[in-house]
Amino acid sequence: MDGIMSKNYKAIKFHFKADESQRRLISFLCHIAKNLYNYALYILYDDYKKNDCKISLNKYDLQKICSRNDNYHIINTSTSCMIVFRAYENFKSFLSRIKKNKGKHDIINK
Repeated sequence: MDGIMSKNYKAIKFHFKADESQRRLISFLCHIAKNLYNYALYILYDDYKKNDCKISLNKYDLQKICSRNDNYHIINTSTSCMIVFRAYENFKSFLSRIKKNKGKHDIINK
């Protein structure tokens, strides 16, 4: 195989049976993660509108802004960082899709 090593991966299926308190905790953490994601999108959209339809923030600046939000520190900081980075990448992807389909849809400027 010309220097390419083949690895065999197996899927592991695991069923987690949470009691009521664990379900409430998971629900709370998901709610906090949603709030942080939406806050990051709000900051990006606001920046997009203020800078003539361009993003002037990079993902590290966005992380610094979002770290001032209370939701950022409720969950694990590395998890919060990844949530903010994901929001940044998704927003950039959305904008590139809009530019690609220019004229077909005018969603963001309504």
